[in-house]
Amino acid sequence: MGQLVLKQVDHTYAGDYPVYALKGIDLTIDQGEYVALIGPSGSGKSTLLNILGLLGKQTGGSYLIDGVETGTLSETEMAILRAKTFGIIFQSFHLMDKRSAIENVAVGTLYQGLDEHDRENLAEDALKFADLEQSMMQQVSTLSGGQRQRVAIARAITTGAPVILADEPTGNLDSASGKTVIETLENLNRRGATLIVVTHDASMAERADRIIALKDGQIISDTQRSDSVESPEGYRDPAPAPMLRRKYSHVRRKDMVKDVFSGLFAHFARTISLISAVGLAVVFTLSTIGIATSAKYQVSELFDATLNRRVAVVASPSQSDAAADAILEAAREPTSLERVRAVAGVENATVFIHHGDVEVSPRPGREESTQLVSIVDPTTITDQLETNEYNAEKPLSNEEVLVGITAAKKMGLGPISAHPVITIDGVPYTAVGIIDSAGLLGDLLDSAVITSEASASHASPVWINLELRTKPGAAAQVAGQAPIAWVPIAADSLSVNAPPDPKDLRASVESSVTAILLTLTVVSVAAAVIALTAAMTGTVRQRTHEFGLRRTIGARRKHISSIILLEALIVSAIGGLIGTALAMLTILGVTIARGWQPIIDPIMIPGGIALAIIVGATGSLTGAWKASRITPAEALRH
Repeated sequence: MGQLVLKQVDHTYAGDYPVYALKGIDLTIDQGEYVALIGPSGSGKSTLLNILGLLGKQTGGSYLIDGVETGTLSETEMAILRAKTFGIIFQSFHLMDKRSAIENVAVGTLYQGLDEHDRENLAEDALKFADLEQSMMQQVSTLSGGQRQRVAIARAITTGAPVILADEPTGNLDSASGKTVIETLENLNRRGATLIVVTHDASMAERADRIIALKDGQIISDTQRSDSVESPEGYRDPAPAPMLRRKYSHVRRKDMVKDVFSGLFAHFARTISLISAVGLAVVFTLSTIGIATSAKYQVSELFDATLNRRVAVVASPSQSDAAADAILEAAREPTSLERVRAVAGVENATVFIHHGDVEVSPRPGREESTQLVSIVDPTTITDQLETNEYNAEKPLSNEEVLVGITAAKKMGLGPISAHPVITIDGVPYTAVGIIDSAGLLGDLLDSAVITSEASASHASPVWINLELRTKPGAAAQVAGQAPIAWVPIAADSLSVNAPPDPKDLRASVESSVTAILLTLTVVSVAAAVIALTAAMTGTVRQRTHEFGLRRTIGARRKHISSIILLEALIVSAIGGLIGTALAMLTILGVTIARGWQPIIDPIMIPGGIALAIIVGATGSLTGAWKASRITPAEALRH
């Protein structure tokens, strides 16, 4: 078992001028031999080791393992034969530093379909064989170089492979540790394993039974040690591990999941950063949806409460003599206002008559120009205006005036409590209040407001404004009926300022909010996918040697990509749960702070987790693809 036969094997690197790494190699290695491959750097030793271990394929010639031609094997068949035949040990150990010694060794049989109990027993036996019984549970990053290399040897032992390939196994070790390592390997050879060692160390090569020297990709010598002794037929049992039903290049689902969780816990900081990336995406997306939905609801309420309830009817008496007389009469006639108030849907109505600029004097020797406005039915003043120090229970008299806050500052008006007197076009009035806010009637802040009866002694009206407040949803109806009720004979000469149909306006605003929401959601999800893709791709680069190692011990491309995808799904599910919870708190916090009614759709909870999983799966695709492209030979090059 385990006879390796190479016939005229070549390996060239393509280019304008092909370079031969190996040329015309003829070599037979029988089971149980102890072979050293020596030669200067660039002689082809590592390339030959790659081909021997099925880490790469020759470009010419034939390579047979126990009579099986390897050149025609599929990738899966190569993985199975590699796992069945070879245990490979590297100069750089290629251990998973954050895991214990026994976990690292147990990985050697992860892709052999063995149950967890058998794998742990094999790992314990192999560590005992390597004299590491006391260090089984120790994290390998805390071990010495010699101990780490013996962990790698123990990993190779567990595979039960008949052939051990060692690439510079003592290259990074001191002499004492190197001696221990080589003695461990030789002990394996004495128990029946074929041992093939690549080395630059002449003293180490001399310990082998057979020394093969290479130069410029060719074998220049193949010598057998004179004192080497062949063991009796049947003596060399190929593996120290017990006989088990191994299913090569196969992994149990339960073991894969456990291995992935072990990796996530071992690299806790990296795992937390990935969870955070997903969680933040979910928080941002769900918070945006929740807050925007709540805001949209508030906008709808606001339309019902205020914006769609104002109707203004405007007229200019200078349009024509007949119309001017009719409008002026209607504006001054309380019964006309009562007809408007009787229109269905009207809550209150006020008429403001604008007389243009007048001369106002707060005291002798000072005059200011300001607008004069008179009001029909002063009892309705507080329905439209916010005033300071005005007693609304006592209607404005013909000798009193309200002054807009801008006009009051401009004329230097004294405190209202002192009952200051101002003259308007020489007529005295007592100021009884300040207009602090006029809503959409902003020009009243720079005006003096008197009763319509008092305005008879002042300039004629310039324009007249009927301000209406309607019941929710009645603005359109009132806008059509109010002009006729107010001035029946001149209704067509009036202009009406009414809000658009509230249903159409609400639909328009809600459509805009939805578009903004959709844009923010798409941007946040895209950002999360990009961030996770970058993180997963970076993780793959950092773990190149790990994935290369897994390929050498029997993992196929699908096994490697499954690791990345499974890690992403686990990270995403956790990130989704955390992100959804934080998003709910964010929505509640913002809406409560704003005094809004929070709108949280129950579908957001499973939706957030589903979104996280979609983000994780999408973001991991590039990383999974790159990981699956890593060849077994990568483990030797890193």
